[in-house]
Amino acid sequence: MDNSLVVFFRAGRLARPFCNEREIDALRISINQEGEDTLHLTFADWTAIVGYLLITLVLGLYFRRRSGQSTEDYFVSGRNVSWWLAGTSMVATTFAADTPLVVTGLVYINGVAGNWLWWSFLPSGMMTVFLFARLWRRSGLITDVQFAEMRYSGKPAAFLRGFRAVYLGLLMNCLILGWVTKAMVNIISTAMGVSDAKALAICVFFLMPFTGIYVSLGGLWGVLWTDLFQFVLKMAIVISVAWYGVHAVGGMPQLLAALAARRAAAGAGASDITALLPDFSRGFSSEALWTLPVITFVVHLAVQWWAFWYPGAEPGGGGYIAQRIFSAKDERNGLLSVLWFNLAHYALRSWPWILTALVAVVLYPGLAQPERGYMLVATRQTPHAILGILLAGFMAAFMSTVATQLNWGSSYLVEDFYRRFLKKNGSEAHYVNVSRLATVPGDCRCACGVAAWLGWRRMEDRARVRRRDGRRVFTSLVLVARECLERNLRDDGGPGDDTGAAFHLVVDRISGPSPALQRLRPGHFREDNIVHNGGNHAGLDRCHAPDASGAWRHTHQVLPESAPANHWMATRSEARRG
Repeated sequence: MDNSLVVFFRAGRLARPFCNEREIDALRISINQEGEDTLHLTFADWTAIVGYLLITLVLGLYFRRRSGQSTEDYFVSGRNVSWWLAGTSMVATTFAADTPLVVTGLVYINGVAGNWLWWSFLPSGMMTVFLFARLWRRSGLITDVQFAEMRYSGKPAAFLRGFRAVYLGLLMNCLILGWVTKAMVNIISTAMGVSDAKALAICVFFLMPFTGIYVSLGGLWGVLWTDLFQFVLKMAIVISVAWYGVHAVGGMPQLLAALAARRAAAGAGASDITALLPDFSRGFSSEALWTLPVITFVVHLAVQWWAFWYPGAEPGGGGYIAQRIFSAKDERNGLLSVLWFNLAHYALRSWPWILTALVAVVLYPGLAQPERGYMLVATRQTPHAILGILLAGFMAAFMSTVATQLNWGSSYLVEDFYRRFLKKNGSEAHYVNVSRLATVPGDCRCACGVAAWLGWRRMEDRARVRRRDGRRVFTSLVLVARECLERNLRDDGGPGDDTGAAFHLVVDRISGPSPALQRLRPGHFREDNIVHNGGNHAGLDRCHAPDASGAWRHTHQVLPESAPANHWMATRSEARRG
């Protein structure tokens, strides 16, 4: 890719919390075409992968007897877990296979400040620590869904508990498993150079059943200790990737100097990519490269942390966060576990990813799919000898998330639906066996989740097309109205037939240039648009105007690397003055 086509088209755009699978698909295609990033695993690599799988299986077998005495032992580890183990398990669960890629995309587009998309959830985490953790542990519950019948009474409370058990434990769990698995499918297909179908088969018929086996055997005890092992492995991998990436640039001083040089080349249209906060000097709603609009930052801090639901991120905890608190030895350990989780989750874990993202900005500018940067650094800048361990680290990230989802989802289905409504007087051994049976078919739930996720993405694509065309029509109508008003104010005969010609812009914005606009004078109706929202290719100047000879001009001019941001800001200012 030509490095002059930098990623200005994504500046200021709100990145999503989950990685776009179409972007990773494009990443896989481009990487395979380059032929440089497919991992060729040696015997030592396969030995590392098999060793990792054996360790997780041994941990599940070791805790089989300890977790099989009752559902309290199976789902909350007999309420005998230390704070450091429970907190580390929370951090490992939120470290999914696609998380480093998502953070890389955020930094690549919006700078370090782009991470406020998820840093903004820290207030809810602190509320859980200081207001709710002791209360959750004091309640003596096994699942947070049980709280419905503790707080309320009667049939409505029972219905609420049963509905939430099925909705969260089955439906939402399927979607979460689906997007996590889809991300792992793309990572496997990218790294190993196999098709999506083969990568999906590896996930659904091997990784998922394998995870289901050790989770069903060891219960939450097995999940907690495998999470600890997987978290250490994952952090060692991401720290190594960051270290080798910074070393490839020449060191931290050289990295910072290179970033400063790129900002200087971009001119006034770029901000400091390393800044923790948005550039407040640009105003409330202005957009720039490598920073968040201030209004977006304010919405994150004022709205998103309480309005967005995700297990463990909502105010007061919930989901697997509450499950870990229930498993703590006492209230003090419950509080400390959530405090350690928030410290590790927000203050420690993300910085190796951020460093790798900054390295990607320097080494691989102009990526159409910014999330690609992490995999490029990981596969090109690390020694080939550790590639097997690298793949094992991604497997650990995937399996730690899946393990928690299986155990947590099964606790809802068994404790809050099966035991509450279907079989109320069974023995503890019976409920433990049912819990294990509910855990094992997790690969089927994952396959359903992938299908649901892909189907939802197809519907979202169609909706996005409709929204895009609607925005184009609206923008065109605004431009027509503005042109008519300006013509009337200039006392040059009124809009006349030019109004009809200008209205053809509605068609042009959707289907291409209209010959009717040829009647406009040079420069009379000009739309300079460096499309920074992804509608057209980055760094292209699309002009709707005739040239000096009167012929129609609809050019796509490639801008030099230092020009796009300055040109974008200049044309926006010119448009306001015009």
